[in-house]
Amino acid sequence: AGEKEIRKLAEIQEQIEKLCRQGESYLKKDMEFHELLARISQNAVMPRLVPIIQEGVSLFIEVTELSLAEETLRTHRKIVEAIQEHDPQKAREAMKEHLLLNQERIQEKIRENTFIDGEE
Repeated sequence: AGEKEIRKLAEIQEQIEKLCRQGESYLKKDMEFHELLARISQNAVMPRLVPIIQEGVSLFIEVTELSLAEETLRTHRKIVEAIQEHDPQKAREAMKEHLLLNQERIQEKIRENTFIDGEE
C-alpha cells in the first residue's frame, strides 16, 4: 500500500472512532474502511468481495446493535498499525482477529435469539 492510501485508511479509522464515541452511526465510514482495505490488500479476490463485505458490515451492525464497537475499533487500529508498519503477517493476524470476534458476537446473538424464541 502506498503512503497516501495508508494515511487515508488511518483517517477513516479516526473518523469511525469519533462517530462511535459520539454515539452516531459509523456504518458509512466502516464500509469505506473495508472498501479501501480491500483495494490496498494486493489480493485479487478482495475487491470482488466488497459488496459482500459491505452487506455483512451493515447486517453485523444491525444485529449486534453496535455492542461490539469497542472491539471493532481496537481491531481496526491493529489492522491500520500493521499496514503502517508494512507488516503483512501482522495485518493478516489482526484481520483474522477482527473476523473471529465478529463471528463470535454474531453466534452469541443467534444463541440469545434462539433461547428467547424457545421460551415464548
